[in-house]
Amino acid sequence: MRIFAFIAAVVGGTTVVIGVAHWITDSWAVGTTAGVIAGVLSVAVYPVLFRKR
Repeated sequence: MRIFAFIAAVVGGTTVVIGVAHWITDSWAVGTTAGVIAGVLSVAVYPVLFRKR
C-alpha cells in the first residue's frame, strides 16, 4: 500500500511543480522540465525512504 501512496505523492508533487513553474514563467517547456526533474528526484529517494531495516 505504501507504493501507491508514494506514487500518488510523486504524481501530485510533479503536477504542482509543473503548474507553479508554468504560472511563474508562462512557459509550458519550463514547467514540464521542472516537473520531470522533480519527479525523477522524488522517485530517486524511494529506496532511501523505504529500505528494509
